[in-house]
Amino acid sequence: MIPATPLQRGMVFHARLHPGSGTDIEQVVLTFNEPVDETRLRDAWEETTSRYPVFRTAFSKNGPIRQIVAEHAPFQWIALEKTALESFLPADRRAGFDLGQPPLSRCTLLGGKVLVWTVHHALLDGRALARVLREVFALYEGHEVESCAGATFAEFVEALPTSLDRDFWRKHLAGFRACTPLGVDGLGSAEGPQRDRERLLSEPDTAELTRFSAREGVSLNILLQAAWALLLQHYSREDDVVFGATRAGRAGVPVEAGDTVGLCINTVPVRVMTGETTTVSGLLQALRQQWTDLRPHEHAPLAEVQKCGELPAGQPLFRSLV
Repeated sequence: MIPATPLQRGMVFHARLHPGSGTDIEQVVLTFNEPVDETRLRDAWEETTSRYPVFRTAFSKNGPIRQIVAEHAPFQWIALEKTALESFLPADRRAGFDLGQPPLSRCTLLGGKVLVWTVHHALLDGRALARVLREVFALYEGHEVESCAGATFAEFVEALPTSLDRDFWRKHLAGFRACTPLGVDGLGSAEGPQRDRERLLSEPDTAELTRFSAREGVSLNILLQAAWALLLQHYSREDDVVFGATRAGRAGVPVEAGDTVGLCINTVPVRVMTGETTTVSGLLQALRQQWTDLRPHEHAPLAEVQKCGELPAGQPLFRSLV
């Protein structure tokens, strides 16, 4: 057994609280434009997943939530004929996984043309997902794949800080006493249907935002956080707002974790306060400084951070996440 990361503990807790909800079930849908060699693709996937202990990982059912890494776990590959993707995806998401039994990942080939890789988010973050996919298709195309450099996920977990800087979080949250409303609260339910909305920016708009960010000396991530903060302030009619933001988490540990395959990310509360004299440039610089100041604290358990604040018991720190 090894400890679970703060975000893993949160995901497992919510999965057990709402079984069958499909929360934190990731589905990567790959559509092939040419016939695939099913045997070769399956072998490539099985070889890749066999490299990493996260694909043999489950979570303890009793006591503190911990990771249990089995010596062996079956590889799940399912081939279905003439199955509509639109009906398969929601059913597959609801089926989820038994978090106490590995593997928490499976591949389903639909009609020989569409592959759905279903994996619980508690195993992998976005960077790890991308690495696994690159390795699978490198092997499928007959290329050699080098072993992952740097720390294993177990080494990453063992290197995580175990203490919480309560003084930092008390200062960060001082005076914030009510969760920021979205302005549309009550219009929908978290238990109701989930839908995606996608808005693509044009290439000229993207280029202009990139140039603007560069002129201000900030990343597009900081620019997006500033835009979200202003939107929250507009709808909540409050000048002091808090939202969650995801950090990669790979630079804030004393091991080399750039290529680690696992769930390294964590969510931290970002606070934005503005006044009549606040400028866009000033807001961006303040956010950039806050993002830097959060780095040594980016692995703090959110439940413990919340105890450092002044919100009423049971009220979440935030309702939105960037």
